[in-house]
Amino acid sequence: MTMGEVVVFAPELHQSGMSSAISTSQPLRSRIYKQEEGLTAYMCTGTPVDCVKLALNEFLDRKPDLLVSGINHGSNAGISVIYSGTMGAAIEGCIFEVPSFGVSLCEYAYDADFTHACEVAQRVAAVVLEKGLPKGICLNINVPQGETKGIKITSQTQGKWVNEYQRSADGNGRDVFWMTGNFENWEEDNVNTDEWALANGEASGDLHASNLMKSIKQLDKEAGFRFFGGDLMAVQGGILVKHYREMAFMGFGPVVRNAKTILNNLQLCQQEITRYQPDAVILIDYPGFNLKITRFVKVRLNIPVFYYISPKVWAWKEYRVKSFKKYVDEMLCILPFEVDFYKKHDYRVCYVGNPSVDEIDAREYKDETFAEFIAANSLPDRPIIALLAGSRKQEISSNLPPMLQAVKGFEDYQLVVAGAPGIEPGFYDKFTQGFPSRVLFHQTYRILAQSQAALVTSGTATLETALLNIPQVVCYRTPMPRLSYWAFKNILHTPYISLVNLICGREVVTELFAKFFTVDNIRKELTQLLHVKNYRKNMLDNYAEMRQILGGTGASDRAAETILKKLRENG
Repeated sequence: MTMGEVVVFAPELHQSGMSSAISTSQPLRSRIYKQEEGLTAYMCTGTPVDCVKLALNEFLDRKPDLLVSGINHGSNAGISVIYSGTMGAAIEGCIFEVPSFGVSLCEYAYDADFTHACEVAQRVAAVVLEKGLPKGICLNINVPQGETKGIKITSQTQGKWVNEYQRSADGNGRDVFWMTGNFENWEEDNVNTDEWALANGEASGDLHASNLMKSIKQLDKEAGFRFFGGDLMAVQGGILVKHYREMAFMGFGPVVRNAKTILNNLQLCQQEITRYQPDAVILIDYPGFNLKITRFVKVRLNIPVFYYISPKVWAWKEYRVKSFKKYVDEMLCILPFEVDFYKKHDYRVCYVGNPSVDEIDAREYKDETFAEFIAANSLPDRPIIALLAGSRKQEISSNLPPMLQAVKGFEDYQLVVAGAPGIEPGFYDKFTQGFPSRVLFHQTYRILAQSQAALVTSGTATLETALLNIPQVVCYRTPMPRLSYWAFKNILHTPYISLVNLICGREVVTELFAKFFTVDNIRKELTQLLHVKNYRKNMLDNYAEMRQILGGTGASDRAAETILKKLRENG
């Protein structure tokens, strides 16, 4: 991919941990290392910041359009950004008012594969060259090893390095100290930080996979399973080879200590499939890991491969469709618009329905009345506004206070907050004091079903709210709202954050996120939903259309039927 003339100006020696250091007591030297059409590479005796300063002041005949620092070998998340020479160079470029970003691959193996990090850097570079960056802002891009699901704007994790030195002795018995250490994360529950984003995937795959296993067993009593997965899959029986919790490590110390384990996970999976020789391999989302498995299975073993729940390549990494076409026998999608997306790439896929439809249909208290609900929970007889502020502490801390402020003044209504599983009740008290609200746990569907309207953070909850036919405002607070919105509009290939809007192909529910997330905007939208009859009716009519597009229940059953039918046809 060619973007223009490239000038490389880099230290001749390893300069990790140099931060923004400059050379003041010794002269700098530089020479051409490589030169060809469109590329000139210099090597310099100085630090990364020395390189930027020297290049911009003495070697370049004009200000560059873009400065890229890296790709760094290892993470620069959290407090590491302060010590990083890679980011020191990017910050220096920003000081010179050059659009700048640093790139780091979160892997420490000597033979690390930088392919995915290059792809991310190229994509961001193309956007920055076209759109620029806000003045005074540079980007610190950290790319996880293996799996790359998308781009997320985060804040820097608060924490510090501890146990930073290991004592040993030299050949003469004198003490020497080697830098090591562990990152002490002060914000483990903050889902908006870089460390959390790099370390965590979605556990929803465990739920969807377990339901699929259940459906397969109903159709084939002799079906057996070996799997990489979680507790819900284990309940269905079979052999749990590796729990997904064992496959994520965060921070420099844990990664280094577990480097062998990390590198062996893929090999272990390949070995298990080879020994077990299953009739089929079924993959759930996670393209970074799973695409490597598909290639191995098809090329080495020639075992049928089924992919249930398509990765969101329509938003990120569209080029992966080529691998799906080559290695996946049947792609089973749960979002109807994915069929048309893949059709553009001449790839036939199977839409099996959406699991959320099944979950809503099979919910408890399906026929419960409003009177029964308020009586069961000792609530007053007033209409309800539901607040779904997220599932993790930091997410709740960020979204719930402005949500409560936005609903202030709706005296004819009571506020009911859907408490997130695993969050202690006392956590909500500091937010809800002074507001006529109740927090109820393990009743999200019941709360929504009895509500007049809901404020909902983005995600599956927006789809579930629509399936329950409750008017909603989609609202999500982001760190650095203007930058977050810029990234969404310019880097991602999806026009909406809400599944409702994505399914319908237009704005059915108002999305107030990033720079549009304000108390006044939320209050105005909620007022229309509650008091403007035609506005409310229009949303509900669109919900009806969405349900028709999704189809009926039985997503897992249809997926199971498709898999078993395909296997029978192939003998």
